[in-house]
Amino acid sequence: MRKPSHPLLLGPPLRGGPWAAIYDASWPRGHRRVLYAVNGAAHIPGRFAIDWIKVDHQGRYVHGEEDKATHWLSYGAEVLAVADGVIASARDDILENPSVTANASNKVPLEQASGNYVSLDLGDGRHVFYEHLKPRSVRVKPGEHVRRGQVIGQLGYTGESTGPHLHLHVADANLPLSAEGIPYAFQRFKLLGVYASIEAFGKGQT
Repeated sequence: MRKPSHPLLLGPPLRGGPWAAIYDASWPRGHRRVLYAVNGAAHIPGRFAIDWIKVDHQGRYVHGEEDKATHWLSYGAEVLAVADGVIASARDDILENPSVTANASNKVPLEQASGNYVSLDLGDGRHVFYEHLKPRSVRVKPGEHVRRGQVIGQLGYTGESTGPHLHLHVADANLPLSAEGIPYAFQRFKLLGVYASIEAFGKGQT
């Protein structure tokens, strides 16, 4: 595979905000620690993944009953192409459970771990994966050319997901689980603050 000659810079995957980029290195099953063994080989596709969750200006991610997906500020948000590219693959046939807790405790088959997803081919062996999308929200098809900022689906919580969020990562092949995650950066962002811990985030404490 030919190595890219320049760093991969992405546009925003979502509008508005604020959006919290969720990751905690202490998680036993954090993105950088989860290996998938497929066809006799182990891979870490989400090595550089980010889970995006929308919050309000008080740092809260839900208004109302937390067990209802529609009460999460993220749910249903439009997901955007981060660059010009070609849709490599997409899935849109996985349903959500009636409640967030039911979905989080559900045993998901390995082939459905990503939930509904879109893979965007940026060339040079680089594919952007958008995972856990809302059922019947995917607006693009394989082979379709898209432009940066184009709506490709909506945020949901299908697949192996503990709540509504957008899982975003870049990998070296058009394979949700049997590819290696590769680094990327965003062309620009504004840092508004940080959470002291994942427990603080869960309590809406900035």
